Amino acid sequence: MKIKFTSVAFFIFILISMNYAQTINVPVDYTTIQAAIDAATPGTTIQVAAGTYSENLNISKALTLQSTAGAASTVISGSTATAVTISADNVTINGFTITNPAGKHGIYAQDHSNITITNNIVDDIGSSDA
Repeated sequence: MKIKFTSVAFFIFILISMNYAQTINVPVDYTTIQAAIDAATPGTTIQVAAGTYSENLNISKALTLQSTAGAASTVISGSTATAVTISADNVTINGFTITNPAGKHGIYAQDHSNITITNNIVDDIGSSDA
């Protein structure tokens, strides 16, 4: 009997662990958004504090990228062709200002599904004289 109980308890633990959604905080847990994305497991919520983050993002797994302060206070400032590239299904981006003065795209996703982009400002795309 004890073996069965242990096996059942272990199985329940695995099921609960698989459904547990992780939360990562930037810049507390990771100093950059991309580092948080790289460390995230699918289903993770990445909460980003107010500030300007000068980086180009590649979101390659299902996750939620959430500003804690809203678009007026949390800026992703890209410097190459695309500020935010989404290369996965089931991605949410909420509450950012996304700028990319030297680039062609603010947010780019192709051939992916269940992408939600809400409460964002995409501004200053391709406006550089360079």
